[in-house]
Amino acid sequence: MLREVGEYTCADRAYVFEINEDYTTTNTYEWCKEGVTPQIDNLKGIPFESMPNWIHLFLQGRLSENSDNLI
Repeated sequence: MLREVGEYTCADRAYVFEINEDYTTTNTYEWCKEGVTPQIDNLKGIPFESMPNWIHLFLQGRLSENSDNLI
């Protein structure tokens, strides 16, 4: 499914993030286009306060396929 979303939107990668009870978020699934370095191991336990713009949109369900600059 992530591959299909990534290819449809011409993205380099597609993520699934889960919100943790300690107000952090963790990348639990990632698809990367061929030749793109995965970041899943670097995106674990990220505190909400380190990405206020992104988490605000995430909680409202308003993230787009091009949200690289929100962190």
